[in-house]
Amino acid sequence: MENKYEEALKNYTYDHGEKISACIKNNKKIEEQQDIINKIILWKINRQAEPKVSVLEKLLHVHEIQLNDLCTNKKETEDRVKDLLISLIETKGIRLPMASTILHFYNPETFPIIDQRAYRELYEKEAPRFTEKNSCDIYVMYIKDCYKYWEDNCKCVGIEFSDIDKILYQLDKNNKKPVRGYGKSEK
Repeated sequence: MENKYEEALKNYTYDHGEKISACIKNNKKIEEQQDIINKIILWKINRQAEPKVSVLEKLLHVHEIQLNDLCTNKKETEDRVKDLLISLIETKGIRLPMASTILHFYNPETFPIIDQRAYRELYEKEAPRFTEKNSCDIYVMYIKDCYKYWEDNCKCVGIEFSDIDKILYQLDKNNKKPVRGYGKSEK
């Protein structure tokens, strides 16, 4: 018969961190330790993502998606973006803000990061709750609206589109608007 401690351990369903432990044992180079620390932090906050190989394969080709094709409503490009977003969002630990961040790092010339600050600055209203159901439409519209905002306000002063999310984020922050879930305001 199991005691309560054995039963508790048996019922523990979270990742035990074996991959991280293996990394520590196999990586003794100082330059690899930061990556290990980041993995530990993500493990602790239960935010490790393990996308399927098919998602990783799609990411290798995300640089081929052109902003102009998306903003001129080319259905093939929009469908490709939505397919990629769905694949990312179906991955444990990834929702729209994280998916947009991943896409931004792979192709910053096409994909701005969406978060509540940038969204609020762009639309002058709070961001809706991002769900699996509404994320694709929200993000595609957000990209197009960021492009229009950039053309109207930033292009003429030599700012690259790849910086639009940073500008929107900082403008909202400059207005000292609070971020939901983080107290009254950021300092």
